Amino acid sequence: SGEAWDLTMQVNLKAPFFLSKLCQPHMIERGGGSIIHITSDEAVRPTYGIGSYSVSKGALVTLTEVCAKEWARHNIRVNCIAPGLIRTEMAAELIDMVERTGKHFSPLKRIGEPEEIAGIALFLASPAGKFATGQMFVVDGGDTIVAPTDPVV
Repeated sequence: SGEAWDLTMQVNLKAPFFLSKLCQPHMIERGGGSIIHITSDEAVRPTYGIGSYSVSKGALVTLTEVCAKEWARHNIRVNCIAPGLIRTEMAAELIDMVERTGKHFSPLKRIGEPEEIAGIALFLASPAGKFATGQMFVVDGGDTIVAPTDPVV
């Protein structure tokens, strides 16, 4: 519905935009910084039935690139992380289905853990990631490299 579309865009696109804009002046004052948006592997390979979610996450990737270009002159780096299925409360229903059926769709044949996303976030926020900007880091156990015609792994 239009209302569901609007809510999805507000949460997944508008909120990161305004939060980033709130951080920007403080980062300029400090001489730079790192903004990390959380998108989804749905931005790369959409799943049937959740189109507005996939579109919002794809738009967030573009927002990341735009902010990275426009704010680089202030030494502000903007990147995004695109997790696949991660063991969180929000994904509990999907995780239950995967564990019940035993059908893992990623080559690693397991569900990701939150700390595996934290690792890439720490890299991007630290001096080790200071040359990365405008990038999307997909952390999905290889799910996006599996073609729809591949056998279930």
